[in-house]
Amino acid sequence: MSHNLLEVKDLNCRFEIERNLFSQNKYLHVLKNINFKLKQGSTLGIVGESGCGKSTLCRTILSLNSKETGSIIWFNRNIDAFSKKERRVISNKIIKLANDALFLSNLLKASEYKELPFIDRILSKSSLL
Repeated sequence: MSHNLLEVKDLNCRFEIERNLFSQNKYLHVLKNINFKLKQGSTLGIVGESGCGKSTLCRTILSLNSKETGSIIWFNRNIDAFSKKERRVISNKIIKLANDALFLSNLLKASEYKELPFIDRILSKSSLL
């Protein structure tokens, strides 16, 4: 039975784009009702066009952006309840996972170019494959 590593529930994020003294401020809603679960041992890919909110989603999960509403659950604990030190540790772990995934992705893309002599050595020595 696999447990949830990360769960995002109804995540919303907006940025203030115009501040008005006599009327309502204007906001750009960048994340609207984002929901997903990442189970231990599974893979999640976040893809989309440039500017669609992929980086904003990651930054919000890491608490680098403020969320408007929603919850982010890391190993069955809401990250809002974490101390700054705990958040820093989690952020480092998530960033490491993302970097490893990017490295693996780049290796897999590179494997298409077999005419490059060093690719076979890199792929055969990689502990990620």
